[in-house]
Amino acid sequence: MQRENGKDLGSGIDRVVFGNDNEATNEIAGEMFTFIANEIESYRSKFGTMTPGILPVSGNTPFGLEVGALSSGRHAWKPLADGVSPNGGTDTEGPGAVLKSVSHLPHDRFVQGTLLNMKIEPEMLNSENGIMPHTYGRVYGIFYGTWKGCTG
Repeated sequence: MQRENGKDLGSGIDRVVFGNDNEATNEIAGEMFTFIANEIESYRSKFGTMTPGILPVSGNTPFGLEVGALSSGRHAWKPLADGVSPNGGTDTEGPGAVLKSVSHLPHDRFVQGTLLNMKIEPEMLNSENGIMPHTYGRVYGIFYGTWKGCTG
């Protein structure tokens, strides 16, 4: 399958996928996550109200064995996306777009937490076209500060 900018060449089917800071897709993802949180919180156990979290750790791999192909281009029976991360290879607009998309999710509803895994090529950290080595500390500080702020 040949693709260019999320579009199947030759088929005429446009696919806008999560993780590329598309307003409509971000809104749909936010609505879906809100629905999921509402559904989970509607259940009670002997310990109280159920609480949601999006922390599959490695559960996305075996769960993917039960799911067929998706319109995002994900092949049948392959691992699902990890946590709130986009499916591998579908985030074509860079890490900033991923962060913007993920920021539209209702993280406060997922009291057990949400997981975003970002893999960055080492070359991005050592060239003028990427994140310069002297800015690594600032980037680390932003992520650590955000994490620390979320965990108390």
